[in-house]
Amino acid sequence: MCALAEMNLLRRMVNILPIRSARPAPLSARLVCAVLAGASTAGVAHAERMPGLLPDGWFPDARCAPALSGAAGDAAGDAAVAPGAVISLRGSYAPGTVPPFRAAARDRMSVGPSICARLPARTHLSLAWDWLRDQDAIGGVVSGPGDIRVGTAIDLLPDRLLSGPGMLSLGWSVKLPDASDEGELGSDETDITLGISGGWRAENKAGYFFFRGGAALAILGDPLRFADQDDLLLLRGEGGWGHGGLSLTGAVSAAPQSDRNPARIDTLFSLQYALSPGGARPRSSSGRAPLFFAIHAGAGLSPASPDATIGAEVGWRLGAAGDPGLPGSQNGD
Repeated sequence: MCALAEMNLLRRMVNILPIRSARPAPLSARLVCAVLAGASTAGVAHAERMPGLLPDGWFPDARCAPALSGAAGDAAGDAAVAPGAVISLRGSYAPGTVPPFRAAARDRMSVGPSICARLPARTHLSLAWDWLRDQDAIGGVVSGPGDIRVGTAIDLLPDRLLSGPGMLSLGWSVKLPDASDEGELGSDETDITLGISGGWRAENKAGYFFFRGGAALAILGDPLRFADQDDLLLLRGEGGWGHGGLSLTGAVSAAPQSDRNPARIDTLFSLQYALSPGGARPRSSSGRAPLFFAIHAGAGLSPASPDATIGAEVGWRLGAAGDPGLPGSQNGD
């Protein structure tokens, strides 16, 4: 009994003791915070959620990208920049999850809604929230609301090139400290991310292909030392193929080892399909199939990453959101 009590006490101390003494905020973090604070009061955005590979506010969701057209500036190109949105409900299970600044792994289940939207002014907006349930190695269970994550990204290409093959965006995001720190569902700190991403896409008889890569600086508030923080370099790559209502995408996210967090490498693959009751694909006013389903599976490639990730998603498309080949697009009809 005494040995078990000592082990439990030691496990708790590992999670609550500071890793090192507090230090002043780095100059890079102070500069970024100043720029973000002065940019807009609507700049509440969504940070890279590590571990995990959910859509990130600074990294635009491909399902809300401007549609690819054959010639920039034509009627199809004008339609490509029309507003649109994707609303979805996602659930996932990730055993072996180790949140940032924590030492103990836990099995995490999450479910919640998300939305990505593209506005006429070349702006992408995202909003996500989830309900979390963690179970630790000795069977303890903690559940509650997770953090709210909101993001903004701007297409940097001129209007006449938005419907072309090139993609270039600047985005930033913030995770709001809504999840409880006492149960380690969250950090009770605000995390800020600023990044840039770009890519290329093409379409032929074989379907639609795309690739996008990006890099970002994430400034994570430390729940163990409130005056401290950790700056992370985030790298993300994503690619996919689509034809008709079927699409397959893969993504990898990496963060090198920092002062207070180990290196992380996560992967996620998604198979998505625009479901059509009765054999006929449903149509929205824009001519796109609005309803889609997806399954997700991934694995962690580093000790601090989840052992695996599995999940499912159902979503609805509004307006002109979506590229050819992605769920609900016109490619292959």
